[in-house]
Amino acid sequence: MLDVWTTLAYGGTVVLVDPGRGASAGYLRDLVADHAVSVVQGVPMLFQLLAEATAESGPLDTPEHVIFAGDSMPARVLAGVSTTFSKARWYNNYGCTETNNSFLHEVDQDRPLRTPLPIGRPLAGVRWLITGQDGRALTGPGQGELLVSTPFQSAGYVNAPNEKTFAPHPDGAPGLVYYRTGDMVTLHEDGALSVIGRADYLVKVRGFQVSTQSVEQILLDHPAVAEAAVIALPDPVAGHRLHARLRLTEAGSVNSLSLRRHCSERTVRAAIPSVIEMVTDPLPRTSTGKVDRNRIKACVLAAEEGPTRTPRP
Repeated sequence: MLDVWTTLAYGGTVVLVDPGRGASAGYLRDLVADHAVSVVQGVPMLFQLLAEATAESGPLDTPEHVIFAGDSMPARVLAGVSTTFSKARWYNNYGCTETNNSFLHEVDQDRPLRTPLPIGRPLAGVRWLITGQDGRALTGPGQGELLVSTPFQSAGYVNAPNEKTFAPHPDGAPGLVYYRTGDMVTLHEDGALSVIGRADYLVKVRGFQVSTQSVEQILLDHPAVAEAAVIALPDPVAGHRLHARLRLTEAGSVNSLSLRRHCSERTVRAAIPSVIEMVTDPLPRTSTGKVDRNRIKACVLAAEEGPTRTPRP
């Protein structure tokens, strides 16, 4: 709601999407064009749909700023953004529901794009730190969990434990309360931050630590893949096995062998999904527009446990 109220407070107009038509590429493009929208903010799926509509109707020239939020932007979707918005500046925004927007990165379109995009640097008043595997705050470049404290964060959850999520500085520094985001990040030498993935999406497969989100990004970088979800299922031998559910840009445009080869060129063998399932319907999404991995996992498990389960090779 901060985006809505901030826009209104400065005299702007907020153009809301009809939830029932939010998956219609043509409707979304017309909404931006008809209202001469100058700022577009949304999750990757929004920009993918706008790119699809733009391929037929031409670029949008009224937006001055486009803001990526909610999830990591795949390289293929970023390529579509460059042809969709002819005059806009790009920003990658990072924030949690509990802390609101916390970091912002303006993308330099004149330099080669790297994915995942950095989340940039903290907004005014935001304090942050990264904890390593020992639970202590990092003092230089490295990887770990991101903790954030903002002037506008939640005081905690109602009727739920808060001690593990809202906590003081791990090294005992007094004062601020930090929110444990659950996001694993990399602090680069230049001071910029990049999100690796969710801590709860890190699993062990045959002794290797694998991020299912990283595998999703690899699959999404294939030009034939429109949507991807990778879930980890229990396995008595490997610890976990990966199941990928994909929607292709065009049915039958690629087979599972080609996709496995694509993955093998970009990651370790343990991170290659043991099952690649291709569907024609859009993947289910949460109320915030993210792929609903929990729902997909429940469906896959239910199918495997059913009486008509087909043995896998």
